[in-house]
Order: sequence, then structure tokens, then C-alpha cells
Amino acid sequence: MESLKLRYVLTSSPMTDVFLVMEHCGAEYVGALLLDDAAFCREIFEVLSKHLGNTIQELGDIDLEYTL
Repeated sequence: MESLKLRYVLTSSPMTDVFLVMEHCGAEYVGALLLDDAAFCREIFEVLSKHLGNTIQELGDIDLEYTL
């Protein structure tokens, strides 16, 4: 079974939203993270940008403890 994978990460301007473009079985899907904090938005964008091609499960396993 093919997994949902992260293909692209985009942000809004001003940087308060992160848009995720994911692929599953050749179809693309878009998700959005709507955030109020620009600094946190930037951190999430940078982390996700380093994990393009990862499955959603792999993204969920990312350790974000260092951001606290």
C-alpha cells in the first residue's frame, strides 16, 4: 500500500500559514496549518522543508523537543 508523502511546503505572506502538498497514489492533496505566531510558523516551515518525501508517519515521528 502506497503511503501519503510530503512533496512541497509553502508559506503565506505574512508568514502565518504553512501549506502542505502531499501525494498519494499519483493524486495531490493540500493541507494547511493556520498559525498565529510568525516565529513558530517559520520553525515549522523549516523543519518540514527538510523532510520532503517523507511519509506522514515519518513526519509525525520528528522530535521537536529542541524547539521548546
